[in-house]
Amino acid sequence: MDDTIRGNVATGYEPVRESFRAFFTGQWDTGSAVSLFRGGEPVVQLTGGRRVTADGHQPYDDRTIQLVASTTKFVESLSIALLVDRGLLSYDDRIVDRWPTFAERGTGKASVTVRQLMMHRAGLPVFERKLGDDELFDLDMRARFLERQAQIATLFSPEPADWRTANPSPPQAYHAVSRGLYSSELVRRVDPRQRRLGEFFRDEFAVPLGIDFWIGLPDSEAHRVSATRPDPTVIMRLMAGDLDTLRVSGDPRYALHDHEVAFLQQLLTAPDSIASRALDCLAPSGVAPEWPCTTREVSSCWPRR
Repeated sequence: MDDTIRGNVATGYEPVRESFRAFFTGQWDTGSAVSLFRGGEPVVQLTGGRRVTADGHQPYDDRTIQLVASTTKFVESLSIALLVDRGLLSYDDRIVDRWPTFAERGTGKASVTVRQLMMHRAGLPVFERKLGDDELFDLDMRARFLERQAQIATLFSPEPADWRTANPSPPQAYHAVSRGLYSSELVRRVDPRQRRLGEFFRDEFAVPLGIDFWIGLPDSEAHRVSATRPDPTVIMRLMAGDLDTLRVSGDPRYALHDHEVAFLQQLLTAPDSIASRALDCLAPSGVAPEWPCTTREVSSCWPRR
C-alpha cells in the first residue's frame, strides 16, 4: 500500500495530515484527496495513494477524477435552487404543472411537488424494471419511461399546508437513482434553453467557477479517472460481525449507524426490497450487475446532446 502523502497543510492543521495518512497505513483506502478551506483560504490540500487503473501505477493527484454517487444530489439541488432563485420554478409547484405528461391528473403522482421530489417524499424511489440503453442514452425515451412509472401509495402523502411542522412527518424513501433522472427532466423542461441537468450545471456552475465536476463525463477527461474498487470484505464483516466491535476498530468504513446497516442488509439480502430496487436499477449493455459504478458506461450515461 502506497502511503505517500502529497500536498500542504497550514500551521496548526498537521493532525489532519496524520489522520489522512492513516487511511493508507491502515489499508482503509487506495487513493483519495482532501481539501479544507477557512475564510476562503486553503488550509489543507492533500492527495495520497494510487489511482485505481489498469496498471495501478499512477499516483492519485490533484488532477484525478473520482466517480461519485449520491454526492451528485447536491449538484441536482444547486441546479434546482438556481432555477427557483431566478423565478423559473418554485418548490411549491406541482411537477405535473411543469411536465404535463409526468402523471395522470387526479392521481397521487400528479400531486407531487418539486419540494417533495427533492426531499425523497415523491413515492417514486423505484422503477417497474431496470433501465436499459434506450432509457440511459436517449432523453426522450427516458422521459417516456419516467412518465410510465407508478407511484408507491404507501410512500406518499399530499404535502401538508405547513410541511415544516407536519406531525407525523410524511413518508420518505431514499430516491437513490430516480431523483436525479426526474430532476434532470424537470430542469430540461423549465430551463429556457432546455438544457439537461449535466449541461445546466456545466454552464451555470462548473465553467464559471472552474469546478472539475461533470454529469456525463467527456471523453477527453477519461484518462484522469480513478475507478471505484469495491471491497467485499468490508460488506461481509458488516453483515456477519459484531457491529460494536467493528465500530471501535478505528476503521472509518465501519462507522455506520444502525439504520445504515439495516439499509445495507436489505440491499444485499432482499432483492425485492425498496432499498435494493432503488439502487440496483441500471442495466447498460455488457455491464455485469455487480459492476455498474465502476464502468465508463455509467459515468458517461447522461446524453450529451
